[in-house]
Amino acid sequence: MEREIKIIDLEPKESKNGRLYYRVKTSEGWMSCFEKDIVDKLKEYKGGMLTVEVAETDNGFKNIRGIVNMKEKPKQEVKEEAKTPIRADDKPAFYVSYAKDIFIAILENHKGDDYEAMMRQSINLVEQARREFS
Repeated sequence: MEREIKIIDLEPKESKNGRLYYRVKTSEGWMSCFEKDIVDKLKEYKGGMLTVEVAETDNGFKNIRGIVNMKEKPKQEVKEEAKTPIRADDKPAFYVSYAKDIFIAILENHKGDDYEAMMRQSINLVEQARREFS
């Protein structure tokens, strides 16, 4: 029997005889699917609509046996994170990262082996920037 369903979620399960299958949460409730190629397609359409071939047993189990029609794949929602300014003094780990980046730039542009002085210069530049922008 063909049914148009929305794929909500999938979870792997193991049958009593040890066979891997997936429980598929759909707009019509839970269904099972044993065929890997079908499961792979169902995963692609999670959140989307599909027309599937469903075999239903006498005791109410619904088994997805095939995909009849694949509707448009669901669009992946891009959640835009709130753009809140972060002050450098709120995150001390930023200082380490900034100093490292400056150190690498200094190292690439200067010849020499006084790494301690180059690192001190990097740290001083980060501290100066912090004071200026505080």
